[in-house]
Amino acid sequence: MKLERQRPVLPVALPAPLAPSGPARNHDVPRSASETRVIRDPRPQAVRPSLREAMRRAEDRLEAWLNTSSAPPSVQYAVLFEGRLVHSAALGKKNLETGEATSNDTLYSINSMSKSLTAAAIMQLVERGKLSLDSKVIDIVPEFASVGGKKNLVASITVHQLLSHTGRLSRDAALAYWQPGEFWERGSWPTWAEVAEQLPKARVLANPDKQVKYSNLSFMLLGEVVSRVAGEAYESYIAANILKPLGMHDTAFTLDDAQLARCAMGYEQPFVKGDTTERGLVPLLRSPGAMGPASGCRSTATDVARWLAFLRDPARTPGVLAPTSVATMRRTSAVDDTSDSQFGYGLISLSLKIGTRAFGHTGSGLGFASVMRMTTDGSFGVVALTNDWSLQQNRAVDMVLAELVDVPRAAPAPGAEPRDPAWAQLIGLYQRSGGNKRMVTTNANGDLVIRGGPLLTPVPGKKDTFVASGDARTGDNDEEFFFLRDAAGKVTHMLVGGMTLEHSQRAEKRID
Repeated sequence: MKLERQRPVLPVALPAPLAPSGPARNHDVPRSASETRVIRDPRPQAVRPSLREAMRRAEDRLEAWLNTSSAPPSVQYAVLFEGRLVHSAALGKKNLETGEATSNDTLYSINSMSKSLTAAAIMQLVERGKLSLDSKVIDIVPEFASVGGKKNLVASITVHQLLSHTGRLSRDAALAYWQPGEFWERGSWPTWAEVAEQLPKARVLANPDKQVKYSNLSFMLLGEVVSRVAGEAYESYIAANILKPLGMHDTAFTLDDAQLARCAMGYEQPFVKGDTTERGLVPLLRSPGAMGPASGCRSTATDVARWLAFLRDPARTPGVLAPTSVATMRRTSAVDDTSDSQFGYGLISLSLKIGTRAFGHTGSGLGFASVMRMTTDGSFGVVALTNDWSLQQNRAVDMVLAELVDVPRAAPAPGAEPRDPAWAQLIGLYQRSGGNKRMVTTNANGDLVIRGGPLLTPVPGKKDTFVASGDARTGDNDEEFFFLRDAAGKVTHMLVGGMTLEHSQRAEKRID
């Protein structure tokens, strides 16, 4: 079978900042079904020949995979290289019944990747002083008091614990929305009122904050937190404060008729019967209801790539979320004892087959499976969206990354003047006897970095304190760096990971 494909000519650059070059479009205005979507701001981006060849090989591997009986009907994917969108393609069938091919314009459910948008909304409200990560959920959503379990545990659950899946809350509401029945028939997920009615059947298990317990219900509650603290519906808040500023015009929760027509059909896991492969069709749900903040977003690979590029470098789009807040989302808040997964806020980091770590999230449910991954050093990012429930989205990412890993990367850009003039005093070599040392310098954006290692992002409210994120080669990821000064205000030492490193200028004076 020859696969249908759609792909733009390489290369395609994400704009900097990540915003459309044309006028902003209101997310509440229905789009015409005949409107043609183009990748915005298609200014040429130099693509190394080896990168172009790697993308060709990756696409050939994906095509061969999609021609097997166990593969999903289609995959839509996008590739980021050093923070820029360099390739996107759509292969296979959007609809098996009609034979319609997928395209870069087709909408897919991204399911649990929606959680990262919810976490970003929470961090925005924290930045604006409307919410604290230590806020008790029961104080914002009083219905939470009806959740089962020890009442002192229920009352103690915080926003932080819901974000990090350490609230030990039941995985889902006690409603049958993952299988055929009422919700599939009416074409929408349960409303908040229906979820709240079932909260007494949910449970907070023992020892919150001690162990990861993945929970969709936690993010449904966080959606209510966003709505009640912001004073508007969750979907409208996300659209106005995240999607529109980032130019994510093809991302939505509740679908209008035109958007519904653009959706791929979702299918159950394939069942091989003799020489044929059977797949059950899962109905499209127009409204995600209360499930939206946990699993209800629809999007395209290129739109999700915009989001992933922002999470890699939020400073490129000022005003959406401060780099310190994105660093908090990416920072490890809990570790899953059953795997090497490290949980942040709406993001999970894990090891890849290519021998490095990446942050991102997967999504699956109701006929779709998706994934977004960005290597912690920021070199590679891949988004893959599929339209069946067989959970093979990671296989698509592995195929692409296997071809990308040997592509030469650009030499580090020369450091710029620090964005904050006060940081100039922090730049330099820090070392101690025994060979441990760190060189603090700047990148091309003027951010502080550890040479050969992570970005240093200032911690709000803590003078001379930074948190490391990004490149994990120095082993400093998620560590806090403290800079000490003497009575005259001169920087003398760095504290990190239990080590005290002396500033080289002070060491030179001692030697002299």
